[in-house]
Amino acid sequence: MARYFQPHEVTQFVEMGYVVAPAIIPPDVVAGCRRAMWEKIGMREDDPSTWPAHPVGVYPQAHETTLPCRSPAVDALVEQLVGPHFVRGTGYWPVLSFPRPGPRQWRAFPGEHVDGHPDRCIYPTDRLLIILCYLTDTEAHGGPLAVRPGSHMDIFHHHRRAGRHHIPHELMLEVPFRHELQPIPGRAGDVVFLHYMTSHSSSWNHADHVRVGLNANANVHPQYPYRPRTGPPQPGWTPLDISLRTDREN
Repeated sequence: MARYFQPHEVTQFVEMGYVVAPAIIPPDVVAGCRRAMWEKIGMREDDPSTWPAHPVGVYPQAHETTLPCRSPAVDALVEQLVGPHFVRGTGYWPVLSFPRPGPRQWRAFPGEHVDGHPDRCIYPTDRLLIILCYLTDTEAHGGPLAVRPGSHMDIFHHHRRAGRHHIPHELMLEVPFRHELQPIPGRAGDVVFLHYMTSHSSSWNHADHVRVGLNANANVHPQYPYRPRTGPPQPGWTPLDISLRTDREN
């Protein structure tokens, strides 16, 4: 049976800029993808001598091993948030966060950012959502995604009021944010859906195992460029459309 977001989850996406779908990837798929990924990158999950020196690594060569995790169930949830017109079924890029010494407490990396081209538009031109799939149980101190709730609206309204359609890189986070960064822990098989304009960061892994995450996007379909809406929400608007409403200030 397909899983769909409940109304309160849709509201969280609209207002906070992210929502988590627990246990969307079945355990056998998680285990199979994780095993194939480690084989492809030539490391062993249980052997620190095979790990790199740097704390976080991205492994595009293992992209094909992640395809089972970009399932119809994931794309059904994407469609609920952004509508039917997006690029479906693409895989992920494994992003591994390796354990480092330190107290078992959450600590964000420097480098908070918004994904996309350096000269971003306030409306989506390349990606609609960022998708993170956890393939390991990940506690707050274990290297989870860090998100600044509501930052998508803060950024959108701030730059719209300034009359900017495109946002230069150096001005992207020149915004009076309402909330602090917070960790988004999860369990293996959970998937986080992030609004394209939500500010986020990585965090340090102070757990005793590698955090395995998969990063992907839900991209704008080339035949269906995003059409900005104006004014209050209308019938047929998606949650993404509603998050970009222009009839109110945040």
